[in-house]
Amino acid sequence: MTVPVSVQQRIRVLDAHGVSWRSIAKEVGVARDTVAKYAGREDCSPKPEHSASRPSKLDPFKATVDGWLEADRFMPRKQRHTAKRVYDRLVSERGYGGAYSSVQRYVKRWREEHRLPSDGYLELEWHPGEAQVDFGMARAVVGGDRVDVHCLVVTFPYSNMRYCAALPGENAECVCAGLRTVFEHIGAVPLTLVLDNATGAGHRIAWDKVTVVHVFELFVEHYRLETRFCNPNSGNEKGSVENAVGFLRRNIMVPMLNAESHGQLTRYMLERCDAMAKETHYRKGAPIGGLFAGEKMDMQPLPAKPYDAIRWEVRKADKDGRVQIDGNYYLAGPSWRGWTLDVGLRAFDVTIRTQDGRTCARLPRVYGDSPATVRNPATLLPALSRKTHAWTDSTIRDDFPDKLRIAIDRMDAKTRRTTFRVIAKASAASGFEAAVRAGEHLVEQGARDRRGQCDHHGPAHRRRREAVRAVGTRPDRIRRVHETPTAMGKEGGLTMGTHRPPVVMPDMKRRRASTGERIATIMTLARRLPLTRQVLADQLADATPSQMEFMESWMNAEIESRERSKRSRLLKAAGFPADKELGGYDWTPIRFPVDYGRGQITTLDFIAGHDDLVLFGPPGTGKTHLAIALGRNACRKGIPARYFTAAGLVMRLLRAQSDNRLDRELAAIGRTPLLVIDELGYVPIDEDGSRLLFQVVTNAYETQSIIYTTNIEFSGWGRIFGDPNMAAAIIDRTVHHGRMIRFEGESWRKTHALMQ
Repeated sequence: MTVPVSVQQRIRVLDAHGVSWRSIAKEVGVARDTVAKYAGREDCSPKPEHSASRPSKLDPFKATVDGWLEADRFMPRKQRHTAKRVYDRLVSERGYGGAYSSVQRYVKRWREEHRLPSDGYLELEWHPGEAQVDFGMARAVVGGDRVDVHCLVVTFPYSNMRYCAALPGENAECVCAGLRTVFEHIGAVPLTLVLDNATGAGHRIAWDKVTVVHVFELFVEHYRLETRFCNPNSGNEKGSVENAVGFLRRNIMVPMLNAESHGQLTRYMLERCDAMAKETHYRKGAPIGGLFAGEKMDMQPLPAKPYDAIRWEVRKADKDGRVQIDGNYYLAGPSWRGWTLDVGLRAFDVTIRTQDGRTCARLPRVYGDSPATVRNPATLLPALSRKTHAWTDSTIRDDFPDKLRIAIDRMDAKTRRTTFRVIAKASAASGFEAAVRAGEHLVEQGARDRRGQCDHHGPAHRRRREAVRAVGTRPDRIRRVHETPTAMGKEGGLTMGTHRPPVVMPDMKRRRASTGERIATIMTLARRLPLTRQVLADQLADATPSQMEFMESWMNAEIESRERSKRSRLLKAAGFPADKELGGYDWTPIRFPVDYGRGQITTLDFIAGHDDLVLFGPPGTGKTHLAIALGRNACRKGIPARYFTAAGLVMRLLRAQSDNRLDRELAAIGRTPLLVIDELGYVPIDEDGSRLLFQVVTNAYETQSIIYTTNIEFSGWGRIFGDPNMAAAIIDRTVHHGRMIRFEGESWRKTHALMQ
């Protein structure tokens, strides 16, 4: 029991007056030993309270937690263990039976104890003409679609002036376009830009080194700017723009805005920013707009010519006349198939031209993975005018208005050819939309003219009456087909309906033509209509045995064809360097684990369990052969696989990082159930490459299977990754759900070499 301070004081006062300790104990009501404790105390200065450490259920697991947290120091901040994730892993993987609060306190204390001395915030002073740049996300309706708008926010910390531009992405072209819009709006150019590493302008490859994207590099040169990139995880270095992102999102984007385009949305945002400049500066006590007007006096004037933020790429058009940029296809036109073309990418549009300067197409730029080809329908009209029969299956058929599309369906080949040529010329002059709307208007006008001219005495009625007499059937058995509006050129004719006159028998040539047309119709329907279970069941109910037999063989052939196509596609996408198979493979040099053997490998059960295989041994003993053969067998069973050399995978990830598409590349790799990483340790990997490879392994943990081939034992993996802690984290994940298969003996290549 703690003795109150007042009692302690009374004990010491009485002791100072010479009262015996026994008498003091009786007077204050405490034990004699307590009196002796406080009466004889030499120092009564305040002391910090220390809680005595008690044994915890977490004690046996602290080393494991330390390893996880230490490995986190090499991971991105948003991809590190939380206390909850540490607790879940301890429970599921290590059998921890303690409380979550103990884990939470330990993780917090560990991070406090391992904080770097350099961590902390510095108070910064900003000068006139310095601007901070960052992106923020907000939802808005643009062009009728609800989308995520990337808001480029530019702030001037000296005056606290804030501006915002709406953009479809965060690449270098968008950064340059947004900054140009802000510069032209204020009529001046700042002296210095402070940017985040996350923007598309540059990428930090070391603590003090940033690789600047070429488009932004020329932008900086054009506007005579100085740039500075913040240190990693140091948002305080641009605290002005960090606060402005949230402020503008709350005060401008609430409620959700609705605009026809990003440009319209940007204009509204800039107007709102100017209106909010009437507020008073939180420190200087003057209006923000007035302070900014004075700040602009220290800035640079706008250059004579604005900067065109465009990135040029060289691409070869495929057989359909398409080029692929950033994972999306853009149609240059069928006539440009096989050409090597220059592709210019701006923030909002894509320009495709020949290398001698002729423009092929101007298309809107899309972001993300678009399943459809971006195209201007007018580019396909010249090809359609030559191949009029392709109209039915053409991709631009749905781009035509309903009435014009129906009219073209009824035209013969010659009339279609003329129609497509006319629309192509009109599109070149006024655009495709205006051309097809004009065509629809002509169709409507022609229909009205025909209704006004059709009476019982006209030529159309006479032809119908003569056809009825010739066939000898009722008028309701006759239907009009191939009727082309007079405004589009040619008048249609008449043909019979479903009723076939008994006296007129078609000859063999006509029957063969009819059969060919029916086959073409069936092929068209097969491409457009997937099988429906109910409709299929209804048809089978009335089918004859021979018809059922035909349908069964047809469907088996279709399934077999699809499986063959899928296997071929998976094998091609895997990227195996050679056609290695298990047939004739020599298993004698392999030493399997005690509980694991050849049967478990060849059945590919390890893929279903997300287990890893480490094929370890000297060069030439068959490691790569076995890894490729297992990967090819997986593809034949419909399991996607990818092959990489360790060095090739690292270079691929570094290129993706420099092109600002690392997340997309990692996501694509993460969707593959089986990864083959060959020649691990054959080529040294730098620090950046090691971190990227570590990220692949971490993402694959318990979700994918990896087959490693290496000639370096686990003890030497620290040299591969350049860091023992990172190597330990990778080994920890590999051994948890993995097995090492050892290869022994001499090199097969050496024993079969021509040079003996």
